[in-house]
Amino acid sequence: MFPSDVAKTLISVRNASKHSRERSLKTALSSSSKMMSLDATILNAGIQSRKTILIHSADRDLRSSLSILLQDRYSIVTSESLESLISQRQNTSISLLVIDLEKSIPELLDEFESRRFSRSNVPIIVLYAFRMARPEWEKKIRKLANQILYKPVQTDQILNAIAIEEHLNLKV
Repeated sequence: MFPSDVAKTLISVRNASKHSRERSLKTALSSSSKMMSLDATILNAGIQSRKTILIHSADRDLRSSLSILLQDRYSIVTSESLESLISQRQNTSISLLVIDLEKSIPELLDEFESRRFSRSNVPIIVLYAFRMARPEWEKKIRKLANQILYKPVQTDQILNAIAIEEHLNLKV
């Protein structure tokens, strides 16, 4: 029963006998509660089917900003340390990694490599400040990342990169 049908039923109830009114009210309320239950089920299904993005950055402001921008469309998991990132390795719900390479770069690169070999290829978007003195890092990053965004990076660039990964992989 649609809301307009519930309203019509309530209007007709006003003109009916007492017994008939009670029966009609019960029917209308039952239908209304079933609709609300169905709406809640649909909403919950939508939330449960949302893809998960892991945002890793030592920069709290960057993690917060990206979380706020993405939370309406994705489930967000954040990490700020290498240990918390490693602890998320077994989280199979993660569909995309957005990694700010700022600290512990060699260890983070090793973690990316481990992820590539241990499970399906979850896309990785890397935010990185190029370091001329470390060409080996650059080679490894290019090999492991799906996209590299060189700093300084605007949030629009990150959102576009996520949209591209979503389109390419149809998994995010």
